[in-house]
Order: sequence, then C-alpha cells, then structure tokens
Amino acid sequence: NGVMLTTKNGGDSWAVANPCGTTSVISGAAYVNPKNIIAAGYNGCVARSSDGGDTWQIQNIYSRADLLSISFANEKNGAMTDANGSVWLTGDGGTTWLPFNVRTNPKLVAVHFTDNFTGWAVGENGLILRTDDGGYSWQRLSQGGREDVNDIAFQNDEIGVAVGSSGRIWITNDAGREWLPVFADINKSLNAVFFFDGKMGWTVGDGGTILRTIDGGASWVKSVSGVTDDLFGVNFVSNKVGFAVGANGVILRTTSGGEYWERVESGTRLWLEDVKFIDEKRGVAIGDGGTIIITDDGALTWKNVKTNVRENLYAASFFDERNGFAVGSGSIILKTSDGGATWKDVESPSGNNLFAVQMFGPASVIAVGDFGTVLITEDGGKTWEMQPNVTGRVLQAVVHRGGKNLWIAGKGGTILKRTEPLSPQKIEFSKQRPVLKTASPRAKPKPRVPLVTITDDGDIPLAVPPKKTNPSK
Repeated sequence: NGVMLTTKNGGDSWAVANPCGTTSVISGAAYVNPKNIIAAGYNGCVARSSDGGDTWQIQNIYSRADLLSISFANEKNGAMTDANGSVWLTGDGGTTWLPFNVRTNPKLVAVHFTDNFTGWAVGENGLILRTDDGGYSWQRLSQGGREDVNDIAFQNDEIGVAVGSSGRIWITNDAGREWLPVFADINKSLNAVFFFDGKMGWTVGDGGTILRTIDGGASWVKSVSGVTDDLFGVNFVSNKVGFAVGANGVILRTTSGGEYWERVESGTRLWLEDVKFIDEKRGVAIGDGGTIIITDDGALTWKNVKTNVRENLYAASFFDERNGFAVGSGSIILKTSDGGATWKDVESPSGNNLFAVQMFGPASVIAVGDFGTVLITEDGGKTWEMQPNVTGRVLQAVVHRGGKNLWIAGKGGTILKRTEPLSPQKIEFSKQRPVLKTASPRAKPKPRVPLVTITDDGDIPLAVPPKKTNPSK
C-alpha cells in the first residue's frame, strides 16, 4: 500500500507516509542527508522529501518500470535498479536520473555503491554484477548460485561435495569455505549423494537420474538406472554393492559399482525417501506415511515394520548395526535399538519438519529442518539442545565429523559451517513415557520443481581476477 515509516528519535516513535500514494509499492529509500530523502517504488515512482520525511513530492523520470532498489554513495551520486534490467544513475543528488540498460533477465533487485565509482547490483538466481566506473559498464561476478542444496557429503575434513536442483554439483577442498561448480551435463534435480571412500561416489535424482564419480567428485558420468521414477536416497556398503530408493516404492540394487542397476520389489507404492544398509544383507528404507521396510537378504525381499506413525519420514541414520534414528514431518523423531526391527517415538522440542539426521556417537544425534531448525542430543534423545542458527531457510542436509567440522545445507543455496564447537541451549522434558504419534499425513513440504537457470547470453563480460603480484619484488 505504499507505506513508509520514518523516525526522528531513534525508533521510539514512527510517522506513516505514502510518498507514492497508496497504489505503488515502495521498494527502497535513501538518506541523501539528514533532511533529504529519496524513495523509489513501482510504476516508476520517485519521491523526494526535503524535510526529513514530513512532506513528499513526486519526481517524473519518464518511465513506468517498477523501481526495485535505491542507493547513494554520497550526497551527489546515487543509483536505482528497475524490473527491466536498467540501472539509473544520478550525479546531482537525485535531481536528474539517466538509465543505463544492463540486462532484462534476470531482474536486478538491489544496488549498492561504496564510492563514486565502485558498486554492485544483484539479481534473481544469484546474479551478481560489479562496476568500477560509476555504473557505465558492468562485469558479471556470478552466473547464479541460488539453487537449492539437497544433500552434502564429505570424504574427509576438507573435501566435500554438494548436490542440488537443476543438476547442480559443487565441490570444496577447503572445508567448505569456497564451493566450485562441477559440470555434470544434466538439468534434473539431484536429491542425494553418497561417498564410499575418497574417490568413489554416487548421486541420484529426478527422472531416474544416477551419476557416479571415481575421482572424488571432480567429474561425473551417467549410469543406467532402468527407471524414470524420481530417486531420493542412495547408500553403498562396498565399492561394488549399493542401493537407491525413490518414488512409487522403487528400490534399485547394483553389484557393478553403480554402472548398472536392477529393480527389486519393495512391496509398497509409497515414496521411499532414504535407505541405509548396515551390511550387504541388512538394510532399512523409510518414506511417506510412516513407511518403514527392512531386508535381511540384500534387498531381494522386504518386510514392512508396523507402527502407528503417519508422518512422512525423510531421513535415517545408523551409528552401528543396532542404533539408529529417523526423522520426518511434524518434527517426528523415531529411534531403534535393534537394527530397525522396532522403533519408538522420541519427544521433540520443535514442531517443525525435519529433513536430515546424522548419528555421530552411540547416543549423539543432530537433526535439521524447517526454518533453520538444528537439534542436538547426546543422551539418545532424552534431552535435546536447540542450536542458535543464522538462517531461517529450510535445511535439508547435515554432515558432522566432530568439533567444528559440522556443515548444514538447504534451500536457496544455503551451505553453513560451524566456526566453533557446538554451544547448545538445553531443553528439558517431562519423564513421561513417549507415545507414538497418530497425526494424519501432511502435505509434502519439499517441492521438487526445477528452478529456472540463467544461460550465458554473453551480454556482460565475466570478471577476471587481477593478477597476483610478488610483494618481494
């Protein structure tokens, strides 16, 4: 409704204004100085105030494009971005504005200048541009990095691989401080990744996609899955024998290191979200509607485990052949002490959906999920610790290798690493005996619609890092 709030007493009280009326969205404002404010909004609205926001005057820039952001480096030099891909520049404090067309897709949603010459503009799908001449020319710093991260795996404390939507694969060799994209020649969403050792790894995704690597994730080749169902979980017990699960109850088995796969009967048509094998014979698969099935003959036959759980189960983790945890929608947490034959409900401190779990000790577990939820227990689930977090995004993957070596990842390209050992806040529960939940199935909260990716149309040159110089010379 075009509302802007202004304060002159440090935020104790606020005044309401509508610089562009009540029909144009106000997308940004800039203080040129304590008295002069310029607001930018939809339909090409630019409004100026010379009395600290008490009164406003509309300024005509002869454009109806939606203005998305505004920034001033000093009292004279400022910039705005619009929905048509233009950057508007002023050198006289906003009296006149000149448009410079940068690109039309994706939209540039924010701009910031630090001085008269240096500025950045950012847009949809991770686009980042930089200018060093006041906005007259721009260089592309990023082609996109906002795809969802669906899973991560670390071979050691330094080398890891992440997979996500639109067939994206990233690799790091510095403990996650920097992630580099890896070309995989695929645009299907990749939902899970698993490494057996430092070299051999596999990732599975939508449309029956299976890729494998023998060089630690630097390059990937396609495997023959024989199915078109979406695949959500993968697990190997040796460099030859592995398993994958997915939509419509599909279970695949390989004895060729993932080069070729065969389908085995699961006994269910519900989506299977994850699979874990204790050895080449014994395994557990979990999925929608509280589905838990187990095998003791290497996936040739499966037996249903009866519970009255109706929540969708998304992830499972085992520490040894007996102790494991599973998590899912509605913050459901299940625990087994007999290799998956029976499960009991564990009280959870959160009502948020949980999408990933890892056991890192006989009684130590970490689970992550909606709204940046991170839960820790070190007593087998009797008490839980809520971790302070720096994101509200959906978290879908977790890897914990001890100490600071903890990574979590999820929606919007989020990949976070702990900078110090865990410092939890403990949440106590009553000692009443847990009761299995009987909630009705919930709608699947993990949409798997491929995101629109940016193609390199060559309109903006890729920024080239400056050559390093030897300080000794």
